[in-house]
Amino acid sequence: MEHLTFEQLSSEAHRYDEAVLRTPGIDHFCSSSLWILPAAEHLMAPAHPWVRRANNHYVALARTDNSAHTRVLHPLEAMWALPSPLVGAEPDELIELLLTTLDDDRGWDAVVLTGIPEASVLWKKLIPALSKRHQLARGPITRRYAADLSGGVDTFLAKRSPGFRKNLRKAEARARRLDLCFEVADDGTLEDADASFERLLAIEQRSWKGHRGVGIDTEPMCGFYRAMNRRLVERRAQRLVFAKIDGSDAAYIFGGLLGNTYRGLQFSFDDSFAEHSLGNLCQLEEIRRLSDQGVEVYDLGTEVAYKKRWGDRVLTTSCIIAHSS
Repeated sequence: MEHLTFEQLSSEAHRYDEAVLRTPGIDHFCSSSLWILPAAEHLMAPAHPWVRRANNHYVALARTDNSAHTRVLHPLEAMWALPSPLVGAEPDELIELLLTTLDDDRGWDAVVLTGIPEASVLWKKLIPALSKRHQLARGPITRRYAADLSGGVDTFLAKRSPGFRKNLRKAEARARRLDLCFEVADDGTLEDADASFERLLAIEQRSWKGHRGVGIDTEPMCGFYRAMNRRLVERRAQRLVFAKIDGSDAAYIFGGLLGNTYRGLQFSFDDSFAEHSLGNLCQLEEIRRLSDQGVEVYDLGTEVAYKKRWGDRVLTTSCIIAHSS
């Protein structure tokens, strides 16, 4: 078993993410280095790395000492409880690595494990193994929507309601009258990526989210998404499209690829164009591109009401908290 710092984990990000993709049932994108390392740097309180590796299996945790003098082990992103900190193909090896990790270093009072589906073999073996040694408590359940793109855009649209399709057709007709066009901006250097991210932020500032101070143009979200954007560009996995009206940026949609899945990250539009359904049009344009590229799954992210119209299924993962004896 090897102990890794965050820097060492970053240096072997590709190897880690290959292990992520071999882990059944988890949220692959949000368990990957693309998500957890920017989160650890920008969203979470300063923490001590608690990352262990053995035979291409990982336990990726961090330790935070809170104000009650409780030492808590938690995933590198615990704000939305999306990632699984247990990564690898074989559940038995993962559980053995976790138990060894917890036994070898007793400098913790509670460990929080998120992002594991209860139907998985990992969950069904993990709970009995942990309960023999530690007192367990349930944490929150996380739900997110996903859409099947494997049949192409026409098949995707056929699954939507007649009213939804009608509204999209009306929005496309209005867009033609506006002479709206789309610009793909997901190729280039890191300098290009930084420049396109600034364009994205300028739109965000003019959106309803920007006006209310809840957009990604404010910290810590700005740092989180900027760092993720750079990692995605380095992997050639970034997907970014701008919608333009009269030659000016009016909206954007931003996401990333891992394996056969596109993870939607953010989209926004200039609030002065609110009546033109630019958010829906950007979603539809991205789905067309993804379908053409053979991407099979659109992960829409954490459950929000509007995503139900776009998604085909709900993906659910659970959280367990173990207390030291």
